Amino acid sequence: MNTLKNVLFILFILFILSIGIIVGIDNNSPQHLTLMQWKSADLPLYQWLLLFFGVGFILGMVAMLRPMIRLQFQRGKLQRELNKLKANAPLSDKMVLPSKSDVSKSE
Repeated sequence: MNTLKNVLFILFILFILSIGIIVGIDNNSPQHLTLMQWKSADLPLYQWLLLFFGVGFILGMVAMLRPMIRLQFQRGKLQRELNKLKANAPLSDKMVLPSKSDVSKSE
């Protein structure tokens, strides 16, 4: 299943890359963006697309930084708590869980 996912992911990336190349080839005339009275530099359309996708990617990564750090701290706290509970349970090494056959016999 993982092999299929990897192959589909690679095909998807190649598809997106090919569309990007086609857009870059077809849209190479310089364009400028106008926001109220401000006009930007003249760049080909594919460069504007790359710029906006790049900025969006970086902003998305920065936006996810705080929740990821918080989750790592929570994971560390839970791991320390689990280690403390394991250390305080001396019988945990000697405990044996019943097998499936023992459970089915008791029913």
